Amino acid sequence: MRIHIAVGSLGLAALALSIADLLPNDVLAGGFAVREQSAEYQGTSFAGNAAAGGGLSGMFWNPAVAAYVPYGWSVEVVGTGVFGNFDITAGPGTALLGVPGLSSNTGNMLKPAFVPAGYAAYRLSPDTVLALSINSPFGLKTDPANRNWVAQTHNRLSELNNYNITPTLAFRLTPTLSIGAGVQFDQIQSKFQRAVAAVPGAPDVSAD
Repeated sequence: MRIHIAVGSLGLAALALSIADLLPNDVLAGGFAVREQSAEYQGTSFAGNAAAGGGLSGMFWNPAVAAYVPYGWSVEVVGTGVFGNFDITAGPGTALLGVPGLSSNTGNMLKPAFVPAGYAAYRLSPDTVLALSINSPFGLKTDPANRNWVAQTHNRLSELNNYNITPTLAFRLTPTLSIGAGVQFDQIQSKFQRAVAAVPGAPDVSAD
């Protein structure tokens, strides 16, 4: 039995949003999609890598990638650290701005996170591979450092955790053509908190 192991080193994906001063009249939105699933392709993950090849972690985008692993076991493990800084500042004219005890700025809303991903494959025959991927496609958390801020009745905390397990079968039809299919088992947990009133120290109401 031959074991092929590729271990992804810890990557630092910095999230930063500092264009509010450049586009004061624009409204920008964020998301909770996590693309840090491959140490090999981290450099291109945000540019798009829909048909990744090479490393086994390409299964995250394309299950047919597993068809090209060598004989025996193939394992790839990826761990990514996410560290960022993001804040919101209320501008003139904002409702409740100037209320004593309510800050106009949230402080840093992003919390450090660790995104794991793992892949394993075993060649059953010259043209058939059984594989398994474990990922976190969506996640992360926003939690204002200043919980007493002017928009606390809209948001104090947003958190999303997602776990995905996908067993996959891949077939090599020709030396240059393969197909793959998998069944996804997905669990998602979310939490949202906001203040019940626009006063300092107001308690939270939560939705899980």
